[in-house]
Amino acid sequence: MGQSRFLSRSEASSYLLSQHNLRRSPKYLAKLAVNGGGPAFHKANRAVLYDPTDLDAYAARVIGPAAYSNMEHRLVAATKHSRLHITDDSAPEFAPPIFAEAPK
Repeated sequence: MGQSRFLSRSEASSYLLSQHNLRRSPKYLAKLAVNGGGPAFHKANRAVLYDPTDLDAYAARVIGPAAYSNMEHRLVAATKHSRLHITDDSAPEFAPPIFAEAPK
């Protein structure tokens, strides 16, 4: 099992664009490294290095889940920031999601 090669910030920027169609400049990745919210990174002295698996996880977090409509995306976003959560235990596949109170 081979270990993945670490990427420089510039290479990480190119990787995100080529693999995930996410445009993140090296300067923006540097800003995220300071402020938080970006991909995990490693430091080797002054060099900042990114593992491709961490870049893939970041892209998945930024892109979010697939949905069949804009309304579905809005429901996911609304429930993410509220006390409500969506449960679809007994809902048929074609039915809209059921809202329930979040457990306390």
